[in-house]
Amino acid sequence: MTSPRSEASRAQPCRPLRAARTETYHVEVPPKFICWAAVHLPPNPLAAVRLLASNLRRSVLRRGRGSLPFVLGGLLASAATTNSSSQPATPSPIAARQAAMKQIAANMKLGSGFATGQFPWNAAQVDRVMSRLVASGGALRTMFPAASAHSPESSADPRIWRNKADFDKRLAEFTRHAAAASKASDPETFRTSFRQLGSTCKSCHDLYRTKAP
Repeated sequence: MTSPRSEASRAQPCRPLRAARTETYHVEVPPKFICWAAVHLPPNPLAAVRLLASNLRRSVLRRGRGSLPFVLGGLLASAATTNSSSQPATPSPIAARQAAMKQIAANMKLGSGFATGQFPWNAAQVDRVMSRLVASGGALRTMFPAASAHSPESSADPRIWRNKADFDKRLAEFTRHAAAASKASDPETFRTSFRQLGSTCKSCHDLYRTKAP
């Protein structure tokens, strides 16, 4: 004998499961924001992610928690927390100088944007970018100990250690040109200093960086 509840449940048709709703967002990032982020965010990627996530959170709390930037901020913060636990506390000289070279490349690219007019002229932003290059150039002088020569993980040419005085001289020239570029008050003066900076950078790579086979 079946109960009335069982009979009723068989009589009612099953409700179809609702398909999960998915949405795709397309976000265009204005060039001015790219310029601002490159200038104002810290050069350390993890620190930049934390700062960006913090700013997104504050913005969304003013406008409502249901907006897309809040989700993005949470994801960025989570990624920063996860990645920070896997970073070595004291990187090797090779890892340190490779990271410094990447920062130099990023700031040189940004400086090129100001030199070519891709970004509108802003003396304060130029000073910030070039000051980072000054700091990186000075730090590099301590990142080439003799023990790190002949490493397969590095593209540094062994001639660096045979001609250390010349190598250090070129790093000093790089730092000096970056400092001069940071003080430029107009685009023309900056372009002159930045051109000298680029030439010094290229000459050092031509002499002291191994070529890929």
